[in-house]
Amino acid sequence: MKKHLILLPLASALLLASQASARAQMATDPILVKECASCHLAFSAGWLTQESWKKVMGSLDNHFGDDARLPEERRAAVEAVLLAGAGDAKTGRASPFLKSVKGDPAPIRLTETYGFQRKHGKIKLGAAAMARIKSLANCVACHPKAAEGVFED
Repeated sequence: MKKHLILLPLASALLLASQASARAQMATDPILVKECASCHLAFSAGWLTQESWKKVMGSLDNHFGDDARLPEERRAAVEAVLLAGAGDAKTGRASPFLKSVKGDPAPIRLTETYGFQRKHGKIKLGAAAMARIKSLANCVACHPKAAEGVFED
């Protein structure tokens, strides 16, 4: 019986740790949340490389069909946060998950990264589903808790 009483807290701790690790890191920086989440999920800076973020921030006048320009001071602040947290910021090398499936050395679409394709590439959506979802980058359409970092099916 004593063994079971000792194992119970350990099992609980492991369960909590596994649940915490199942959550994706989401953008929490207030500037990213304010400027990015007003239109879409505030993606973690770590989901793209520094070069990818430079491309994204350098083309805000046509941000996937929308004009997302910011005053220069604000744009520079957002870019600084993204570059500091980019997926290759600490090591200087991108994880294989951040590489483009199309051969682009700096993809700007999360949906075109190996990591996204590994999880979603086999999913075939019909016209009705795509009409509802609008874009594969609309995570919350299929993952209601995406903003909390929960992407489980």
